[in-house]
Amino acid sequence: MKKKWIRAAGVLAAALCLLLALQMLAGAAGPCSLTVYPCDPAKSEEMKDLLEPAPDGSSSLLVFDLYKVADMSRSPSFDTYDFTPAEDFPEVEIQDDITSEGWREIAQNAAEKIFWQDGKLRDVLEMEPVKRDMPLGGETQCTGLEPGVYLVIAHKLGEDYKDYVTEKAGSLVTQFQGSQNLYTFIPEVITLPSKEADENGVINAANPGEWLEDVTIYLKPGINDALGSITITKNLRSFAGKANTFVFHVKATRDGKLVYDKVVSLDFTEAGTKTLTLTDLPVGSVVTVEEIYSGASCTLVPEGCSSPADPTVTLEEILEFVFTNDMDGPNQGHGIQNHFTYGPDEEGKLGWHLTKSEINGGGET
Repeated sequence: MKKKWIRAAGVLAAALCLLLALQMLAGAAGPCSLTVYPCDPAKSEEMKDLLEPAPDGSSSLLVFDLYKVADMSRSPSFDTYDFTPAEDFPEVEIQDDITSEGWREIAQNAAEKIFWQDGKLRDVLEMEPVKRDMPLGGETQCTGLEPGVYLVIAHKLGEDYKDYVTEKAGSLVTQFQGSQNLYTFIPEVITLPSKEADENGVINAANPGEWLEDVTIYLKPGINDALGSITITKNLRSFAGKANTFVFHVKATRDGKLVYDKVVSLDFTEAGTKTLTLTDLPVGSVVTVEEIYSGASCTLVPEGCSSPADPTVTLEEILEFVFTNDMDGPNQGHGIQNHFTYGPDEEGKLGWHLTKSEINGGGET
C-alpha cells in the first residue's frame, strides 16, 4: 500500500512539474530592449555623416521612431509566439510560415497607413509612436518594451515628416540628408523578443536558436551623393563681329579624388551677361572652373573675374564663378581663330578638341 502511494505521489509530482513548465513556456517574456545602428559597422567610414551630432551635441541628427504593429504572446505548446494585431493596425496578418518578403510587406503596409491617405501624404499624423526621436548608434537603447512586432522609421531630428517621407520605385521610404550623402531608408519591422540573424544577416522569428530579449539591428540605407550647385557668370563688355562661344572646364575633387569633370559653354551674339547653373556637383568637393576657350578676338579682364574664397560645394550655398571679357575687334580682324568641337578624340576620349585653326580673313593653319 505504501509503495502505491509513493508511486502515485511521483506521478503527481511529474505532472505538476510538466504543468509548471508549460505555464512558464506560455508566460509572457520579460521586458525587451532594442538597439538600432544606422548602418553596418563595416560601412561606418563610408557613411560617417550618418553619425553627425545635433547642433547642441546632445544627440545624433539621425533618429528613429518606433511603432507597435502587433502584440506577441508565447505559444502554450510550441517554442514560438502568437501574434495579435495592435489597435492601430487591425488589418495585420502574420502567418506562422512568414518569409522575409512577408515581413517587408508588413513594414511597408504599416508605414503607408501611418503616413499616407488616399495615395498622398496625410495632412496630420494620427498615430503616436511608442518611442520617438530615439538616437541611433547604440549608446541609448529602447528599454522596457513589451513583446511585440515593432516598426522602425529612421529620419532627421526635428524635421517635419513631409520633408523626409517620400516615394521611391513605388514604395514609401524616408530620406536623411547628411553633409555629404543622401541616405534612403526603407521601413523595417523587428520582433521582440527575436532570434539571431541567419548567415545572410536576416533576423527572422523563424530562425533557429534561443529567443533574445535584448536585440540589436543594423539598418541598410541606400546611399547617393548629396548634390550642390555652382553658377558660371560670363560678362561680355563689348561685342563686334560674329557670334562667339566661351568654353569652361569644371572639375571637382573630394578626398584627393576627381569626382566631377565636365565641359560647358555659353554662346553670345551681343554684349551682355549670361549665367549657367550646374546642379549636380557632389557636396564636400572642391571646385575649379577654367575658361579654356574664348575666341581669337576676346581678352579676359582679370579685375572682372572672381571665384569663391572657399570653393567647397555645400547644400546651402550656390558657388559663383565670374568671368569678364572684352572683344578687341571683329572676328574678321587679324589673328588666328581656333575652332573646337565637343566629342570623342582619336583615342575615344570625350571633350572639346581643336578641329581647325583659321587665319581671320583667310585660310586655315
